[in-house]
Amino acid sequence: MLSPALIAYLGFACLVVSPVALYEHRLYTAAQRRQAAALFWLHLSLWFVVFGIGVVSLGLLAVGDTHLLSDYGFLLGIVPFCINILRRHLYQKLGLDQSPLARRFDDWWSHPSDQ
Repeated sequence: MLSPALIAYLGFACLVVSPVALYEHRLYTAAQRRQAAALFWLHLSLWFVVFGIGVVSLGLLAVGDTHLLSDYGFLLGIVPFCINILRRHLYQKLGLDQSPLARRFDDWWSHPSDQ
Protein backbone atom coordinates (compact mmCIF):
# COMPACT_ATOMS: atom_id res chain seq x y z
CA MET A 1 0.00 0.00 0.00
CA LEU A 2 1.23 3.46 -0.85
CA SER A 3 1.72 5.84 2.02
CA PRO A 4 -0.69 8.77 2.30
CA ALA A 5 2.22 11.20 1.93
CA LEU A 6 3.21 9.63 -1.38
CA ILE A 7 -0.40 9.66 -2.58
CA ALA A 8 -0.66 13.34 -1.65
CA TYR A 9 2.56 14.15 -3.49
CA LEU A 10 1.53 12.23 -6.62
CA GLY A 11 -1.97 13.69 -6.55
CA PHE A 12 -0.62 17.22 -6.28
CA ALA A 13 1.89 16.49 -9.05
CA CYS A 14 -0.96 15.31 -11.29
CA LEU A 15 -2.84 18.54 -10.65
CA VAL A 16 0.22 20.68 -11.47
CA VAL A 17 1.51 18.81 -14.51
CA SER A 18 -1.85 18.43 -16.28
CA PRO A 19 -2.38 22.14 -17.07
CA VAL A 20 1.21 22.34 -18.35
CA ALA A 21 0.51 19.42 -20.67
CA LEU A 22 -2.70 21.06 -21.86
CA TYR A 23 -0.75 24.25 -22.60
CA GLU A 24 1.75 22.16 -24.56
CA HIS A 25 -1.06 20.85 -26.76
CA ARG A 26 -1.82 24.42 -27.80
CA LEU A 27 1.71 24.73 -29.21
CA TYR A 28 1.19 22.07 -31.87
CA THR A 29 0.36 23.44 -35.31
CA ALA A 30 -2.93 22.65 -37.03
CA ALA A 31 -1.03 20.57 -39.61
CA GLN A 32 0.55 18.50 -36.83
CA ARG A 33 -2.85 17.97 -35.21
CA ARG A 34 -4.32 16.76 -38.51
CA GLN A 35 -1.32 14.52 -39.25
CA ALA A 36 -1.75 12.47 -36.07
CA ALA A 37 -5.31 13.29 -35.05
CA ALA A 38 -6.12 10.02 -33.26
CA LEU A 39 -2.86 9.92 -31.29
CA PHE A 40 -3.15 13.61 -30.52
CA TRP A 41 -6.65 13.34 -29.03
CA LEU A 42 -5.91 10.12 -27.17
CA HIS A 43 -2.83 11.75 -25.64
CA LEU A 44 -4.85 14.82 -24.70
CA SER A 45 -7.66 12.78 -23.17
CA LEU A 46 -5.18 10.82 -21.04
CA TRP A 47 -4.00 14.11 -19.56
CA PHE A 48 -7.57 14.79 -18.49
CA VAL A 49 -7.51 11.36 -16.84
CA VAL A 50 -4.30 12.35 -15.02
CA PHE A 51 -6.01 15.50 -13.76
CA GLY A 52 -8.94 13.39 -12.57
CA ILE A 53 -6.55 11.02 -10.81
CA GLY A 54 -5.06 13.99 -8.99
CA VAL A 55 -8.47 15.22 -7.88
CA VAL A 56 -9.61 11.76 -6.78
CA SER A 57 -6.41 10.98 -4.91
CA LEU A 58 -6.52 14.20 -2.93
CA GLY A 59 -10.24 13.68 -2.36
CA LEU A 60 -9.66 10.17 -1.02
CA LEU A 61 -7.03 11.53 1.34
CA ALA A 62 -9.37 14.27 2.53
CA VAL A 63 -12.10 11.72 3.25
CA GLY A 64 -9.63 9.29 4.78
CA ASP A 65 -10.65 6.29 2.69
CA THR A 66 -7.50 4.19 2.91
CA HIS A 67 -9.23 1.06 1.58
CA LEU A 68 -9.45 2.51 -1.94
CA LEU A 69 -5.93 3.94 -1.72
CA SER A 70 -4.44 0.45 -1.54
CA ASP A 71 -5.54 -0.34 -5.10
CA TYR A 72 -5.11 3.19 -6.34
CA GLY A 73 -1.33 3.05 -6.71
CA PHE A 74 -1.69 1.00 -9.88
CA LEU A 75 -3.39 3.91 -11.65
CA LEU A 76 -0.73 6.32 -10.51
CA GLY A 77 1.85 4.21 -12.33
CA ILE A 78 0.07 2.84 -15.39
CA VAL A 79 -1.52 6.04 -16.73
CA PRO A 80 1.76 8.04 -16.96
CA PHE A 81 3.37 4.98 -18.55
CA CYS A 82 0.65 4.93 -21.22
CA ILE A 83 1.08 8.65 -21.79
CA ASN A 84 4.81 8.22 -22.39
CA ILE A 85 4.22 5.37 -24.85
CA LEU A 86 1.65 7.47 -26.73
CA ARG A 87 3.95 10.49 -26.68
CA ARG A 88 6.74 8.43 -28.23
CA HIS A 89 4.45 7.30 -31.06
CA LEU A 90 3.13 10.83 -31.51
CA TYR A 91 6.63 12.29 -31.82
CA GLN A 92 7.66 9.54 -34.27
CA LYS A 93 4.61 10.17 -36.43
CA LEU A 94 5.23 13.94 -36.42
CA GLY A 95 9.00 13.60 -36.88
CA LEU A 96 9.77 15.46 -33.64
CA ASP A 97 12.65 14.81 -31.29
CA GLN A 98 11.14 16.80 -28.40
CA SER A 99 7.90 18.50 -27.46
CA PRO A 100 7.06 22.02 -28.66
CA LEU A 101 7.15 23.21 -25.05
CA ALA A 102 10.61 21.74 -24.51
CA ARG A 103 11.79 23.32 -27.76
CA ARG A 104 10.40 26.70 -26.70
CA PHE A 105 12.08 26.43 -23.29
CA ASP A 106 15.35 25.32 -24.92
CA ASP A 107 15.27 28.32 -27.28
CA TRP A 108 14.57 30.64 -24.37
CA TRP A 109 17.33 29.09 -22.23
CA SER A 110 19.95 29.32 -25.01
CA HIS A 111 19.07 32.91 -25.99
CA PRO A 112 17.49 34.66 -22.99
CA SER A 113 18.42 38.16 -24.15
CA ASP A 114 16.67 37.75 -27.52
CA GLN A 115 13.24 37.51 -25.91
